[in-house]
Amino acid sequence: MTSVTQCSLISGSLALCEGTPDFLSAFHHADASGLAARVAPVCLTGASVTIPAECLPAFTGKRVRIFVHDDAEGLAAARRWAGQLRGFAARVDGFTFDGLTRTDGAPVKDLCDLASIDADSWERRRDTVENCMAFALEGRAA
Repeated sequence: MTSVTQCSLISGSLALCEGTPDFLSAFHHADASGLAARVAPVCLTGASVTIPAECLPAFTGKRVRIFVHDDAEGLAAARRWAGQLRGFAARVDGFTFDGLTRTDGAPVKDLCDLASIDADSWERRRDTVENCMAFALEGRAA
C-alpha cells in the first residue's frame, strides 16, 4: 500500500478513506472521474485508528477529502481525523452518502457502496455522485 509520505510526493489532493474496500474504491472513482493523476488515496484501516503524529507533516499543504462512513463510529473518526489535520492540511472536508441507495435498496454507507448506487439515487444526486473526486480540481485550471 502507498504510505502517507509517498502520497505527499504524488499529489496535492488526498482521498482519506476508512478501510481497504474504500481505499481501493477511491482509485476506481478517481480514475472514473479522469482524476487518477491528481488524487492519492490514503487508507486508515478502521474508525479506531488515529493518524500517527509522525505522519501528520506529510499532509502539510494538501487538500484532503475524508470519505465518511455512514455510522456513528465513522462520523466520530472523520471528526477526529479532521481535528488532527487542522494546522497541517491546506483544506479538509468530508463527503457523506446521505440519502443515497444501493441497487439492493440498502443505504449507501461508504465509498465502496457508491459503486452499487441505484439508478434513481444516481439521477437525483448526479452532480454530487459524479463529482465526489472534483475536490482535486479546486484552485486549479481544469
